[in-house]
Formats: sequence, structure tokens, C-alpha cells
Amino acid sequence: MEHRKVTFHKGFGMGLAADMYIPKDATGKLAAIAVSGPFGAVKGQGPLRPADGGARLRSDGLRPFVHGERDHGRYFGEYAFEKMTGKKCDGKSVTVGNKEILIIPGASHVDLYDDQAGVIPYDKLELFFRDNLK
Repeated sequence: MEHRKVTFHKGFGMGLAADMYIPKDATGKLAAIAVSGPFGAVKGQGPLRPADGGARLRSDGLRPFVHGERDHGRYFGEYAFEKMTGKKCDGKSVTVGNKEILIIPGASHVDLYDDQAGVIPYDKLELFFRDNLK
């Protein structure tokens, strides 16, 4: 595994730094996954309020959102999902094309950090990426 430090632009004029891991001896184009919040935050830290420009969200590209039912910031993901797809999720898991919002019953945002609660839907995420990263 090769490790590199990289930066990329997220929108709203923000640049983010990240760690990129590349399989050893990989060649050609590879699918990539950037894990960040819908409003420029990474792992839910300090997102912008929807009134601060959520309507300018990019609707192209692959977008899975994962929130706990009791996640205090769930409305950020729900708002972004609605702006990108035109569909309200009303606290339920919904898929529209290559956009998906997964609401994990009974979970808080902390339950999704390290999976000590055993609630991260790895199977659903794997299926989503397998279907959409072709």
C-alpha cells in the first residue's frame, strides 16, 4: 500500500487535505472515495448551515450519505440529499440514481465513528459502491 498526502477542492472555495492510499503496483485509473460532509466538513466536523449556501451543492457524481437516526446533524445530510435529488427522505433510507441516504435506526453520530455499536452498514455501502463505481 502506498500512502500520499493530497489536497482537493470541495466547493465554496474550500481546499481540503487528505490521506490517499493506493494499492501497491496499481496502474491506470482507479476509483476513489472521498469521505466528507455535504457542506465541506470532513467527518461531520463544523459543517456550514444550509442557509449558508447549501443550494449551491453539486448534484453530479456519486453521493452516499450515512446518518444515525438520532444524529444531531442528520438534517444536514437530508437537506443536501433533497437539494441534489429533489426527493425528501423524511428520516428514511432512500436511493435516487447514484445518490443514497442511509438512516441507521437508533444510532447517533458517535455510533458511526468506530463501529463499537456494530451499526455501520458495511454491506449496504459495499453494494452501493459496487453498483456505482463501474
